[in-house]
This record gives sequence, C-alpha cells and structure tokens, in this order.
Amino acid sequence: MKNVTTVSILTVIAFILGVIGIVIPLTVYFTNIQYKTDNSYFGNIGDWFGGIAGPILSFSSFLIVYAALRLQSIESKEQKEESQIQQRLSSVKRFEDSFSFLFAQFNQQLKSMSIVHIQHTERFRDDADGKLVKIIDTRTMESEGRRCFYVIIKLIKEKYNQAVNLDNEKQPNDKDKCCCDAFLEVYKDEEVLLNLYFRFFQQVIVYVDHSELISEKEKPFYINLVKSNMSIIENVLLHYHCEYHTEDEFKELRKLAEKYNLTSDLNERFLLQ
Repeated sequence: MKNVTTVSILTVIAFILGVIGIVIPLTVYFTNIQYKTDNSYFGNIGDWFGGIAGPILSFSSFLIVYAALRLQSIESKEQKEESQIQQRLSSVKRFEDSFSFLFAQFNQQLKSMSIVHIQHTERFRDDADGKLVKIIDTRTMESEGRRCFYVIIKLIKEKYNQAVNLDNEKQPNDKDKCCCDAFLEVYKDEEVLLNLYFRFFQQVIVYVDHSELISEKEKPFYINLVKSNMSIIENVLLHYHCEYHTEDEFKELRKLAEKYNLTSDLNERFLLQ
C-alpha cells in the first residue's frame, strides 16, 4: 500500500511539472504578444524557456517512466505473493485431505476392535450341611472399541499385582520389572489387537511429522488433534508401550512420543506404580 502511494505521488508531481513546463512558455508568449514582430525578442525568450522547460519536461518524463516501472514491479510482487499464498493453501489442503483420511481410518480401526475376556464373579452360599462355601461364576464377555483398553489395562494390573505379591520385600526397581513383564505378557496375548492399533497410531503421527506440506510451527496443532482424541487409558498404554516395547518397528513412535510429549499428563489412577 505504501509503495502504491509513492507511485501515485510521483505521478502527480510528474503531471504538475509537465503542466508547468508547458504553461509557463505559453503564458509568457501570450502576455508578450505585442512583441510578435520582434523575432529576436521571442528568440531570446525561447532559448531561455527552452533551457528551463526542457529539463522540467525531461525530468517529468523520467518520473512518469520510473512510476510506471515501479507500479509494474509492485504488481509483479503482488502477483508473486498471491501465487505463493495460493500454492500454500493448496499444500495445506492436500495435507489436510490426507491427514483426514488417515485419521478417519485410525478411528475406524478403533471402532472395529474387539476383545473377548473371561469375567470371574465370587459369591457365597450355604451348602446342604449349612456350611458357607464360595462359588465362582465364570462368564465370557466381549468389549468393543475403546472399552478394549479398559480390559487390557485391567489384565496388566492383575498380572502386575500377582507378580508383586509373590514377594512383599521387592525393591522399587523390581516393581518396575514386574510392571514391564506384566505389560509385555498381556501385549503378547493381545498382540494382534495392540500391534495393529499402535501401527495405525504411528502412521498418523509420522505422516504429520515428516510432511513437507505444512510448516514446523503447524505440526504440533495436528499432533494435538490426535492427542486430544486419545482416551486416558490409551495415554497410559502408549506410555508403557514406549517405555517397555523396544523393538525397532516402533522406534519412530518412541522418538515422536518424546518430541511431542504424547504421554504427558498421565492419570495416576491407571498407572501400575
């Protein structure tokens, strides 16, 4: 806007100088018309004004040419900036289309997950002799979607408590090993479900981090979209997965989880220690 104003001012100045360069000689001519028979007088007047009006008109022409070139430069710059903006918008749209597709696939995978688990319920009743006996009722239950994670964390807690209760004198580092063993044991039992989930999750995070269609400043925004979609239990499982699952397949996920603080704000109620 400032450059356009400068061009306008130069154009006005050039126009004024051009008018001055033309009007002054004409004014002198018409005010001294009585000397029209004296050619030497007007010859001198012409030489004098030629020396003044000529440079004024030349300078005026220079200003007009400069203003035109300046305006052309401004228009070219604006067109370039507009082209960059359109290219930028196109890149962001391409990224968001792919991100939305991956994110939708990830959520679809979440909805399609299911886990079958056995639930034991204890109850007491009197037998035929009037003695109190314990009866264990067993039933098979199926959990779907995100409720699968509640079952998995419950199984991990059960195995962890069993391991810790074997020796009440275990040190904190032994408890950490119990935690690791409990997670890996359940992970092995439910590997199909958990491996698929974490691979999908890693794919979404890696796509955002490696994408060249958006800037580095924009990437945390999309990572936080994924993070905000996670449940408390998923956050805890991701923490244990990054902590204890050391295979190279998820090396990138561990690195990005640390980079973007994916396992921050863990709910202590669901932690094993």
